[in-house]
Amino acid sequence: MNNGIVKLFRMAFACAGFASISTASPAMACQPGSPVVMASSPEIGTHAVATSDFLVPRPNTTPCEVELFSNIAFEGSLPKPIDYMPPPNCPTPWGKIVFEADFHISTGQQYDRTARVSLGGVNLFTGTTAEPGASFAPLWHVERDITDYASLLHKPVSGEAELVNGIAGANKARIVASARLVFYPLESGQKAPDGPNLVFALHQQPVALNAKAPIFDSTQSFPRNMTRLALDVLAMPQQVDEFWYMCMPMRENAAAVTPDDNTCGYPYRETEVRIDGKLAGVAPVFPWIYTGGLNSVLWKQIPGIETLNLSSYRINLTPFAGTLNDGKPHHVALSVVGVRRSEVVTATVLAWRDPVREIVSGRLIRGDVEPVIISINRKLPSKPDFSGRSLTEAHRNISLEGFVETSKGRVQTKITQEISFNNTYLTSYTGSKIDQSTNIETHFSQSGVGSRANYDTIERFPLVILQGRSGAGNDQKYSYDVHQGLVRNINTDFPSFRSREMQTSVDAKAEIPLVKDGTRALPSLSSSRAESRINDSVAGCYDRTLFSQNLTLVSVTDGCAASGPSVQH
Repeated sequence: MNNGIVKLFRMAFACAGFASISTASPAMACQPGSPVVMASSPEIGTHAVATSDFLVPRPNTTPCEVELFSNIAFEGSLPKPIDYMPPPNCPTPWGKIVFEADFHISTGQQYDRTARVSLGGVNLFTGTTAEPGASFAPLWHVERDITDYASLLHKPVSGEAELVNGIAGANKARIVASARLVFYPLESGQKAPDGPNLVFALHQQPVALNAKAPIFDSTQSFPRNMTRLALDVLAMPQQVDEFWYMCMPMRENAAAVTPDDNTCGYPYRETEVRIDGKLAGVAPVFPWIYTGGLNSVLWKQIPGIETLNLSSYRINLTPFAGTLNDGKPHHVALSVVGVRRSEVVTATVLAWRDPVREIVSGRLIRGDVEPVIISINRKLPSKPDFSGRSLTEAHRNISLEGFVETSKGRVQTKITQEISFNNTYLTSYTGSKIDQSTNIETHFSQSGVGSRANYDTIERFPLVILQGRSGAGNDQKYSYDVHQGLVRNINTDFPSFRSREMQTSVDAKAEIPLVKDGTRALPSLSSSRAESRINDSVAGCYDRTLFSQNLTLVSVTDGCAASGPSVQH
C-alpha cells in the first residue's frame, strides 16, 4: 500500500454472472467445455480489494481497443456522454468483445454508489462501488463478456456513463473511472460466434418500478424473420428494497400487501415478462449485498457476490418468436413481484434472424406460466423476549413450446422451469437469523432438421444472515455472520455430453463493540472468505479461496479436490 492507495485487483464474470443458460448464446463462457481463466493471485498481507472470480477467456489474437472514457471524475448526478465509434482496421467478425472498466476512490468517507455504462440504451455494465476509509483508497477492475452485443457495435452509437456521487458533509471521497471495449479478431480455425443479428433496449433509460407503479409497458415492432429471441433483464433493488430479504411480513398473506402499505411487504422478488398480456418468462432477483450493507466493515476487502459487477438474467423467449414475426406491434411489459420502494430495471432484446427468408412463420404451441404462489406463515415479535418467526415460500412452474419454419426447416423449442423459494426469519431481543434459498431447475430442448439439443440447469442462491447483540452497558457488542452463495450446474448433450458445476461463496463475520456515547467503534475482530470453483467434464477442475482477517489478506489457496492437493501461495 502506498499513500493509502491499494493495489488493483481484477473482477470478472466470465459467464455473464447468473445469466440462465440458453442456446441463444452458445459462446457464453458458462457453457460446459469452455476455457477457464484464473486471475493473477492477489498479494498476501495487503488491504487490496479482492475476489475469487475467474476472468473472461480471450482468443490468442491481437486485440483492438476503443476507449469509452478515461479518468473521468464523477461528481453530482449528471451522466457523462459517450460517443462510440467502431474500431478502425479491426477484422470482423470479432471472436470476442470484452467490456473493461477501472475504478478508484480517494481516501475519506463515501456511500456505496451505483455505476452504469450504456450504448444506445443497452446496458453494458451495472455495478456498485467499494467504500473507502480514512487510509483506504480502493481500486478495482471489472470486465464482462459482451460478445453477444456485437451487432450493436458495428456502427457509431451514443451512450452514457452514470455514477451519481454526492460530495457533501462528511462524504467527500471522490470517484474516478475509465472504461474501454476490447475487440479480439478470430483465431485461426475459430468459428465466428453465433450471436444475435439485432440488439436493442426496451427503454433508453433504466426504469424505476415501485409499489404504485410496478409495471413498465412498451410497444415493440420486431423483424419478421426471427428464429430465436431472448431478453437480458436486470432488476436492481434500491432504497428499502435493497434489503428485501430481511423483511418480517406484517400481513397475513401477499394479497393483503397493497400499494399504499407502508410495511416492507414480504421477502420475495422476481421480474416477470409479459408479451401482449401473457406471462412469457421470469427472472429471479439475486440477493446482492452492497458494500454498505449491514455493516461496511464486512465488505471492505472481500465484497459480496457480484457486488461490484451485477449480472443480468437471460430469459429465453424463443417459443414466442413465430408469433412475434407477424409484422404487428406487440406489447412487452416488465414487472417486479413484491416491489415496494424501488427496483431499477434494464432490459435488452436479442434477436437472431434467418439469413435467407424475409418472413419466418411459426407460433406458440404451449404457453403455461403459472402465477407465482406465495405463502406466509408468521408469528409477530412479542414480549417478554420479542421473539418472532416468519416463513415465506414461493413456487411456480413454467412450460413453453413453439416453432418457427426456418429456411433450413422447422425448429421447435421447448422450455420447462420450476422455481421454488423459501425465507425463514427468526428474531428476538438478542438478535436475528435469516435463512433463504432460491432454487431454479430449467430444461431447454430444441429440435430441427436432423438435430436435437438439450440443456439442463440447476441454480441455487443460498443466503444466511445472523445478527446479534451481547453484553451490557459499555461492554455491548454487535455481531454479524453472513453466508452468501451462487451455485449453478449445467448438463448438455450438444454437440456431445458435457457438464459444468460452478460455485461461488462469500462468508463474512465481524464483532463490533460500542463506545460510551453509544456509537459503533471500529471492529475488534473481522474475517471474510471467498471461494470460486468450477468442475468441468472437459476443461477440468479449478478453484480459488481467499481468506482475510482484520481487513488484511492472509491466504490465497488454489487447487481442486478432484485434481489433487491444493497449492498454497
